Amino acid sequence: MKILIAYNSSPAAQAMLGNLANVGIPEHSEVLVLSVNHSAEDAAARLARDFPSWTITEESTAGPAVETVIRRANEWQADLIALGSRQRTALERLTEGSVSMRIANEAECSVRICRQPPTAPNDHLHILIGYDGRPGADAAVRAAAARHWPPSTNVRLLTAVGFGDSPLAELFAHEDYAEIRQAQAEAVRILSQREWLVTTEVVEADPKVEIVDHAAKFEMDAIFIGNNDRRFLHRLILGTVSSAIVPAASCAVEIVR
Repeated sequence: MKILIAYNSSPAAQAMLGNLANVGIPEHSEVLVLSVNHSAEDAAARLARDFPSWTITEESTAGPAVETVIRRANEWQADLIALGSRQRTALERLTEGSVSMRIANEAECSVRICRQPPTAPNDHLHILIGYDGRPGADAAVRAAAARHWPPSTNVRLLTAVGFGDSPLAELFAHEDYAEIRQAQAEAVRILSQREWLVTTEVVEADPKVEIVDHAAKFEMDAIFIGNNDRRFLHRLILGTVSSAIVPAASCAVEIVR
């Protein structure tokens, strides 16, 4: 696995380094610490101490942060970009953008927005996967299943239906609940192979709201969501479920592409 860590020495970036143990990055992964207009040296040294099995390189450069991170991720063929972000107020989300939000929307690979949880750390990892039956959701399941989390990890598959045009929303409209559970079954099978505790839930709600609220209520450590629209202009103008969840969630959010 190739992970590009975008680092800028801010408190959010420092918190991200401490949160990487929860990402489940496999041993012997390749990690590039990229710092734009800052130094990557201290971050790379800390990661080398904390994760001795990783192959770590560092780069410090200058330029516009978003464009530089995305360009370097493409050149290096990164599987995942990880960066820190503080949770913004509702007013800030309406009036200003953020580097993390732009990278989440514009990157071609998966992106993980790391945040320090607002509550004390859980005894076990709690992961929430938004599942709507589309290819992006299946990719999110496979990405989560590939992580190296301990057997005590709790994974919840949440299907929020009643809004949107996903296959499972259509089944819900026809009250075909058995088919919804059957659609979830393959995802459960994949995740259960890792000896994690896997649970499912189906709720009638807007996924843009329900996933955020559910993660906060049950103190999730991370949310995994798939992205189904690779058209940049469409993502930029119309928005996506992920673009609504990223700025509103209080925990880490990983957008899988």
